[in-house]
Amino acid sequence: HDFNREFINLSESAINDSDGNNNGRADFGETFYLKLKISNLGLISASNLTATISSTSPWVTINQSSASIGTLAGKTEKILNDDLQLTIDDNIPDLGIVTLDLTLKDNKIEKKYKIDITVHAPELEILNCLVDDSEYGNNNYIAEPGENFNLVFQVKNLGSSSTSGQLLIESQ
Repeated sequence: HDFNREFINLSESAINDSDGNNNGRADFGETFYLKLKISNLGLISASNLTATISSTSPWVTINQSSASIGTLAGKTEKILNDDLQLTIDDNIPDLGIVTLDLTLKDNKIEKKYKIDITVHAPELEILNCLVDDSEYGNNNYIAEPGENFNLVFQVKNLGSSSTSGQLLIESQ
């Protein structure tokens, strides 16, 4: 390589979800920033440098798609920490992959990168259900006519993201 010019490179990418649950992962329904470390490995400054992201994935909405870096001197790097903002959809498959297309462009060159982000979601499974008539019935753990009872569910989360909420039972 001829380093007696600008030589733009993506050195690192990460998730900045400090406004979310701050675990460094892209969780369902979470809004976060794409953190990028952009280097100029050459000896000459890069001028009017921009970073732009896009995606064809249905699981992500890009809220802020571009950042102006300006001039990046030779042998320096710049970290974009909270310039490129994304939101992951609520209904994503656990451990699905969202591919982002990154374009780094200055006055002379344009470089393209693919960034794959693993998305995290809960995956709930009902293990069992117990009839509890100890409070309102005859305490025999059987649902009988005219008796009020509680249903006690044991639920396991097989996914890679935690969740909370209520279990809703609907009659069909």
